[in-house]
Amino acid sequence: MAVTDHRHIEGQGMLIENGDFALVESEQDHIKDIVLDNPGEWKQWPLIGTGALNFLNSTVDLDDIKKQIQTQLESDNFKVQEISRSASGQFRIIARRNEDA
Repeated sequence: MAVTDHRHIEGQGMLIENGDFALVESEQDHIKDIVLDNPGEWKQWPLIGTGALNFLNSTVDLDDIKKQIQTQLESDNFKVQEISRSASGQFRIIARRNEDA
C-alpha cells in the first residue's frame, strides 16, 4: 500500500489539483526527511532523524553513517535494501515500506 501525503513545493507552497490539495506518493519524501532532519526536530517523534548534514566534512566513518541511516529508517518501518555513496559523495538509498507490519 503506497503512502501518500500533501506535496509542498519549495518556494511555491502546496501543490493544488482540481481546487484541492494534491495527494502524492511520499515514500521518498519520508526517507529524505528522516535522513536530513536532526533528532528532536519532530515534536511527536523526538528520536527520529539522523542529522546527516552534520556529518559533512567530519571524521565520522562512512559505515557509522550508513548504520545510523539504516537504524532510523527501520525504526519507521522501512526495509533497507541498499545504502551506498558515489565518488561525488551523493548517497543512494533504496528502501521500501515493510508491508508485514
